[in-house]
Amino acid sequence: MIPTIAFLRYTDDMKILVSVALWIYIVPALFAQEPVIREQVIMGTFAHLRLPASRAEDAGKIFGVMRSAERSLSSFRDDGGTARLNRLRRIEADETLLRAISYCRMLFKLSGGYFDCTIGSLTRSLYRFGERGAAVPSEKERRLARVGMGGVRVQDGVVELEEGIVLDLGGLGKGQGVDMAAEEAKRLGIKSAVIGLSGDIRCLGPCEVAVQNPFGRGVVGAVVNEEGELGISTSGIYRRYIGTVRNNHLIDPYKKESARRLVSVTLAAVASNALLDGLATAVALMPVGSAIELLRDKKIDALLIAPDGTFLRLGDKTRVDPDSLGGSILHPSLSPQEVSRYLKRQQRSEPPKEF
Repeated sequence: MIPTIAFLRYTDDMKILVSVALWIYIVPALFAQEPVIREQVIMGTFAHLRLPASRAEDAGKIFGVMRSAERSLSSFRDDGGTARLNRLRRIEADETLLRAISYCRMLFKLSGGYFDCTIGSLTRSLYRFGERGAAVPSEKERRLARVGMGGVRVQDGVVELEEGIVLDLGGLGKGQGVDMAAEEAKRLGIKSAVIGLSGDIRCLGPCEVAVQNPFGRGVVGAVVNEEGELGISTSGIYRRYIGTVRNNHLIDPYKKESARRLVSVTLAAVASNALLDGLATAVALMPVGSAIELLRDKKIDALLIAPDGTFLRLGDKTRVDPDSLGGSILHPSLSPQEVSRYLKRQQRSEPPKEF
């Protein structure tokens, strides 16, 4: 979900820049011994692990699971499961790809169709995000692109795509990779770890994740986990686009144009990262009122940032720096309808901040 590249930077205060959108600060008590940090490039971004030094040898096994997820879900690699399906139109899918398609169906239903894995007819076939020759298609081309999970048929492990349907699992693939890596870490008996693929992160134990200012440098808030396990996912329109942020990679399957309602979405919950990954995308695309209702119903904490710098904070795991953007902070008790009306008034009265 987080656009393009991620990178790591280590400093004396144990802060780690983990992606274009998130920083992690690991609570020192998490590790009884000096931790080890490992990174590899997987799914086109940096995968990162922070483990107790005594479990350093397990990093290769955990990364191996992430690479397995990449082979099954990639639409960029020729041997990727999604790429093969898009090319051959009918394949016998492995367990990982079938699991992803199951998530696609669930998220499509939960979001009222705003999360749609068949958005590949736009993102992969027309815009070609992440490839050489990426370009903004014409309005007619976008209008004719077919989307809808009804065009994906699954029976007895065989997946078939109807004419015009193209899968893009980028909205949940990294999250699923983190889920699989976390399952492997727990199978190995690891109780303290941070596992991440770009902006999708699983904390096994205490951690603090700072959210980057989507308009420039610095941070604007944080997600704090004091104990137990927590999944975190973020989505944003401000790093991956063609020419201008108005042509960003988050495409509304109804309007068939790039998202503009929110510039940054960060979600946190005791839930699978695949679910959070997909919901972060959906929330960035949905009408704001509907998105808030969905997050409250599923008890998901969130930090949402609008184009004018307005914050909306939901839940007790998110924190906001009130001076970081100079925008309003909407009270969590406001109804979804009140929030939606406020943001619409702001959009009419104030130009969005520059990226």
